[in-house]
Amino acid sequence: STNNQQPSPILKGANPPLATGERLKTILSLFDDGIPKNNQQLSVLYSEKTETAISPGNTSNIFGKLEGKELLWQEMKTPSKDGKKRPKKYYGLPEWFDGKKLKPEYKNKIV
Repeated sequence: STNNQQPSPILKGANPPLATGERLKTILSLFDDGIPKNNQQLSVLYSEKTETAISPGNTSNIFGKLEGKELLWQEMKTPSKDGKKRPKKYYGLPEWFDGKKLKPEYKNKIV
């Protein structure tokens, strides 16, 4: 007998969206290692953790909503692949900052 059933398609992003509190916990857990991260790094980690496809633009929106309360950031020039130094925002937890600047022990962990 022939089987006419098609395998059910895997729906990307079919997971229910994270509730705000859960999303916040997930985001804050990305900093458990004590290392400040930029948008690109955060979008990769967030995507892996939530099993969703996410773009740095989306991540910027998500993290932008947390700026000033749950997360602080400092713009720093770091060498890009082409050797030029370009400013990037590095996010971290408020206690990692002294005013608007990352404390040296956290700044030194940035790769």
